[in-house]
Amino acid sequence: MGVIFMKARIASFFLIWFMIISALNVRPPEPPEPDMINIDIIRYDREVARFIEWKRNRGSYPPNPDDDIDPSGYSKKALSWSFRRMKDHKQSQSYAPFDINEFDAYFVNPYISEDKVVYLTFDCGYEYKNCTEKILDILLEKHVNAAFFVTKQFVKSDYALCVRMKNEGHIIGNHTMNHPNLAKCDDEKLNSEINGLDDYLYEKAGIHLDGFLRPPEGAFSEYTLAKTRQYGYKTIFWSIAYLDYDTSNQPGADYVLDHIKTYHHNGAIILMHAISESNVEALPEVIDYLLSQGYRFGTLNELGDR
Repeated sequence: MGVIFMKARIASFFLIWFMIISALNVRPPEPPEPDMINIDIIRYDREVARFIEWKRNRGSYPPNPDDDIDPSGYSKKALSWSFRRMKDHKQSQSYAPFDINEFDAYFVNPYISEDKVVYLTFDCGYEYKNCTEKILDILLEKHVNAAFFVTKQFVKSDYALCVRMKNEGHIIGNHTMNHPNLAKCDDEKLNSEINGLDDYLYEKAGIHLDGFLRPPEGAFSEYTLAKTRQYGYKTIFWSIAYLDYDTSNQPGADYVLDHIKTYHHNGAIILMHAISESNVEALPEVIDYLLSQGYRFGTLNELGDR
């Protein structure tokens, strides 16, 4: 028994010794190669820096009327904005019968370079379940700039949100006073619907609109585009959109994210309605996804820059 016990002790000693030696020889994991650094962190830091700089400058581009424009010779034929989606991430294609860029009107940034950029825009006809406030909270948390196109109804009830938009560096665009079909308006109506909103916003909140207009319903003509430019606005259509404006029939957050994953492209102008609960739910993931694809969130004042 004594021999067996001694052999067991010796075996235990060597086992413990072997375990100690093995532990001492364990090497720490190799540090990651430089190209393995988390690119998402780099993109996030870049976006934060851009957001801070934009907020510092407040990004204000008030309407600048151009009295040299004569719109009288342009067609008043009523048209409705439509575009062709592309599944290979090429830019969407316009179905307009003429080049809208000639009127300082845009549905994409046509002058993109290797820099990948998208433009996030929201239509604000009215507030619904604090959705706009929630969107602003998300944009602030994510350090992302956007454009909000407001109407008289929105300004009347929620002008404090307009002040917040301006203070946080977002663009406040013109969506007209009463959301009419501009292609069916006479000159007097066009003037009151477009120019009246800036006056109304200043009266309510002491701030001005920025020089961008989104035609209600996407309705336009050559003449209304020329008049809009004469009033000092760039017309902003869109190249990514979906049915999100019916509060009682929402597409769902998964649909929103999947749609943008399918159709995103460089220079895209994304239209979202600020009354959509689906948009509110999906927006953080939409932002994170587009950043992961190498996009930055641009500002509409870039449009037209070659």
